[in-house]
Amino acid sequence: MSVFGLFGRLCGGRAQIALILIIAVLFGANAAIAGPSLVINASTGQVILAQDAGKPWYPASLTKLMTAYLTFDALSSGRLKLHQKIKVSRLASRVQPSKIGLRAGSEISVDFALRALLVYSANDMALVLAEAVGGDVREFVTHMNATAQKLGMNGTHFVNPHGLYDPEQYTTARDIALLALAIEHKFPQYWHYFSEPYVRVGRKRLKNRDLLLRQMSTADGMKTGYICESGFNLVGSAVIEKTRYIAVVFGAKTAHARADIAQVLLESAAQRKGRYAGAPHVLQIVDQTGGKPGDMRDIVCKGRDRVSWAKADQLTGWGVSFGRFSNANKADALLAGRLASTHDLFSGGDSGVVRVPGTKEYVALMWSLNQRETMSVCAYLHQGSDHCEVISPAAFSEFTKRADSMSTEALSTRHTRKVRGRQ
Repeated sequence: MSVFGLFGRLCGGRAQIALILIIAVLFGANAAIAGPSLVINASTGQVILAQDAGKPWYPASLTKLMTAYLTFDALSSGRLKLHQKIKVSRLASRVQPSKIGLRAGSEISVDFALRALLVYSANDMALVLAEAVGGDVREFVTHMNATAQKLGMNGTHFVNPHGLYDPEQYTTARDIALLALAIEHKFPQYWHYFSEPYVRVGRKRLKNRDLLLRQMSTADGMKTGYICESGFNLVGSAVIEKTRYIAVVFGAKTAHARADIAQVLLESAAQRKGRYAGAPHVLQIVDQTGGKPGDMRDIVCKGRDRVSWAKADQLTGWGVSFGRFSNANKADALLAGRLASTHDLFSGGDSGVVRVPGTKEYVALMWSLNQRETMSVCAYLHQGSDHCEVISPAAFSEFTKRADSMSTEALSTRHTRKVRGRQ
């Protein structure tokens, strides 16, 4: 039964239901998409889905992909050996977490440093490898930027090898996709580092920070990134029906959200297989210059607007429901993924998450569309057996009337209780 068809049954409760009706802030159609995103076919480099892919963003620990690339290059040329011992410097031992936390002067293998770098995203291991490959960190960073230019990463500038915040360290989804492609094509023998479930440190098993590997059976890598300014970033790879797809997600609001968004994008890309002939190569996307990266600090570290809440009285026109969820953050992440994967099917609209009255469930919605757009979006999603429900203006109108009625009843009940309390 429809979410909105069920509404009449759900509204049978008393006024206390309305107290949890809807938290009201209106967001635009792209509000749930916190940052740029991109999906490519890893075999051809063709762009399947893209949203602001040339926009500057802080890479956070996705920086470590370049650190790994240069380490792989040193291994392939024989300048380093996997079981070679390298030292932990004082600089590395003092870097901010996350880190393994080894004392200065400790010796570890290149293999262990790579595992800790790519599985646990250890900042100290980024510095250890940088010093082993480049002699010192400054020289290594010079190599990072020179290599970025050779790969065509025109919108990228590195300042450090670990990704801790620096206003001058930035990249784009396009550039990170190019780097992921370069690793996949040039160093396939080292791909396993991006999918290992944990790294063992003494008796401890430090889990891979990439939740996508644990929730998507076809996922096989690669790397997470997070600082307050960037939000939660992810490069996710999956092999679906013998084709590898690589997704880049910037600026998700939570660690779970970045995995959920990446999964939606990867699965949506697979649904488009055979329908993107003539699609541009990722190199053909133009990096934007001169702009400042987005800043997610207020959302991810100050807790503002974690969910794109929608307001009942704004639900007008035709719309679509992408499903019901028991968690508001899950609904918000699914909404972001759906908007990114279908944005070429509509020209406007608004979006948000609505709590279903009388329940602990949430609906991911779009509205202010025309009927043709809603039909196109749902027809596309139904091809992949994804949930999509067309909502008519009449259904939205009825929803709003009932929500208003319950809100009025709730206010009346609270006023009555307040007066009785004074007696």
